Amino acid sequence: MRISPTIEKVLGILQRRAEETSAILDVMKHGRGESQKFYSLLYHLKKQGLVERSRKGNVSVWRLKPAGADKLRDIKKRKMFSAAHITYREEPDTLKIIAFDIPAKEGRKRFWLLAVLRRLGFKMLQKSVWFGKKKIPEAFMHDLRERGMADYIQVFSISKTGSLRELS
Repeated sequence: MRISPTIEKVLGILQRRAEETSAILDVMKHGRGESQKFYSLLYHLKKQGLVERSRKGNVSVWRLKPAGADKLRDIKKRKMFSAAHITYREEPDTLKIIAFDIPAKEGRKRFWLLAVLRRLGFKMLQKSVWFGKKKIPEAFMHDLRERGMADYIQVFSISKTGSLRELS
């Protein structure tokens, strides 16, 4: 299921306690059609039990419910392992071998890693062993630690190829 970026923005604003409808409305453009879409979105989120509305005088006040906070957390987690957000560049270097053993229950992590390795220009030697004469970006190493994947991955730099000459 594809999640609208607008849903993430609205839930994020509510999580930061920007409660007035006018503050949330800034997410949308101020045309008549956009405001109708906005109120339709809030109705949809309310119907799902993600937000609640109350009134303070003439002002509508929206609050994020616990289910909305859970939904926002899920959206952010899903984006973290989305291949669409990979921005590493391929840079030549000495031969590197990357071996990994990611548990089956962590399939999203494996999918993300394979997408990154392809984007960096690595090639598969075996299912969990990849190689390439590529530099490993520091941002990639940081992202591995941030995603809790560092313990599953080994990176080897090969200076003398020996029997691996055909890989280079």
